[in-house]
Amino acid sequence: MSGTFVVVGAGPGLGSAAARRFGHEGHPVGLIARSAGNLDKIAADLIAEGITAATESADVTDENALTVALGALRERLGPIEVVLFSPRPSLGWIKPVLDTAPSDIDSALALSVVGSVPSRVPSVSGTPWRGLLAFRRSHVPLTDRPNRRLGGLARSPLPASSSR
Repeated sequence: MSGTFVVVGAGPGLGSAAARRFGHEGHPVGLIARSAGNLDKIAADLIAEGITAATESADVTDENALTVALGALRERLGPIEVVLFSPRPSLGWIKPVLDTAPSDIDSALALSVVGSVPSRVPSVSGTPWRGLLAFRRSHVPLTDRPNRRLGGLARSPLPASSSR
């Protein structure tokens, strides 16, 4: 059996598909998200396909809760080698740049940057980190249309042809 694959921010779309792919390749799969109900359904589907899966509920912006969840998955499934960090941002944070408040940036950073730190701290695995931490972000192609959003943070509403 290969090292454990963990999805932080597991959901029914990409997180579930990635877990299924790694699981079919022989990796035990750990799933972390806020909602235990969603996790239980995803895990039940994986287990029905013969994949070893376990879940832990945690808010990824809570460093202690995420560290505990990762530690629990390591104890149950073995050393963590790959972490897919893909929590979905609040759609309320995605807005035109001129409507973005400092608190919106703080929330996005807490989820997207600060929240990822426990996923790579060596103390989670109990050994020096030797795995892969992958980030998934949705992106909107840059266009000359004002108010287009890019991966949870807004870009300037200036048209592409404007000088800066």
